[in-house]
Amino acid sequence: MSSFTRVAWNPREQQARAASWLDDYFGRHEYGVSFAGDSHVYRPAEVEIPVDLVLVPKRDDVDRQTTVGTI
Repeated sequence: MSSFTRVAWNPREQQARAASWLDDYFGRHEYGVSFAGDSHVYRPAEVEIPVDLVLVPKRDDVDRQTTVGTI
């Protein structure tokens, strides 16, 4: 596993923002999640994006993405 950047829910700002996911921060393969300008490091369960804010693609967009380039 390795560290990476991905959008997460910032509990202090109450909005989705880019976050650094730090491998092994809380132990072996236990990520810590940090946001720029915030000194606190969160556990992944604390920064999951609320389900009502997740964008779900329209069905025709999904069909188009899966059929491009197939014969």
